[in-house]
This record gives sequence, C-alpha cells and structure tokens, in this order.
Amino acid sequence: MTPYEAIKTGTVYADECLGELDKFGTIAIEKRADLIFVENNPIEDISNIKNQVGVMIRGKWMDKEEMHAMLEKLK
Repeated sequence: MTPYEAIKTGTVYADECLGELDKFGTIAIEKRADLIFVENNPIEDISNIKNQVGVMIRGKWMDKEEMHAMLEKLK
C-alpha cells in the first residue's frame, strides 16, 4: 500500500464505511473541518504523519502543545 492509499484508507474510506462521507473524509465546503497539519509531506514518506504541528478540530486550531495537554487529560 502506498502512503497515499494508507491516508485515503484512514480518511475517505473509513468515513465512507461509516456512512459519514457527506460530513467527513475530504476537504470541502459544508464539511466538518477536522485536519492534521504535519511538517513534511506524508505522501512522500508516511512516517511524516508523526511530525504533527497541530490539528484543526471542528474549525478550531489546536497547536501541538495544546493537543498533547488534551491527550494527557484523557489518560
């Protein structure tokens, strides 16, 4: 599986299986803004997905420090 196929499987295909592709899985107007921002292109090297700068959750920006703090609270 190529990096592109792996990313698509975890986004588009996952939301399609859940019947939620109209809300999630791709970037489009009227869809929920949930995105992971990374330093380098994960399509060139899938391990780049680990180098997260931050996330956009429902249109709200959360940098890496905020994200890690939130995850620590969930533990």
